[in-house]
Amino acid sequence: PNPVAVHGVQHLFHPPVGLPEWPDDDHRSKIVFITRDIGRKVIEDTFMAFVTAARRS
Repeated sequence: PNPVAVHGVQHLFHPPVGLPEWPDDDHRSKIVFITRDIGRKVIEDTFMAFVTAARRS
């Protein structure tokens, strides 16, 4: 499957964007969360919403 990019800054998350191809030969998934004053559950719930949306597309 092709990669999906998810961008979020502070409390604003954008819809997932499917990328046409991997940027390099490393096809491992990478998740980076840089947060402040956001609980872990909020991040997990938001991430799962993105996963669900990506599966539909």
